[in-house]
Amino acid sequence: MVTEAKTKKRRRVGLTASLLAAIRAQAGPEWAFPGKRPGTHKTRQAVWADVKRAARASGSAERRAHSLRKVYAV
Repeated sequence: MVTEAKTKKRRRVGLTASLLAAIRAQAGPEWAFPGKRPGTHKTRQAVWADVKRAARASGSAERRAHSLRKVYAV
């Protein structure tokens, strides 16, 4: 089951056994942005602050989280 974040609607998504195995093989035990406490993740506000800090440090302040998501998707 997949729950849509904004509306909280749930829907069933069928996965083949091989696709599910590949997803589980890629999934690590940690979050993409781990928090300070074990087993937790950073909030979206904390990740945004990290992105802004990295942009300032690299000298490319025009980089925004949305731009980074688009680049990652391509």
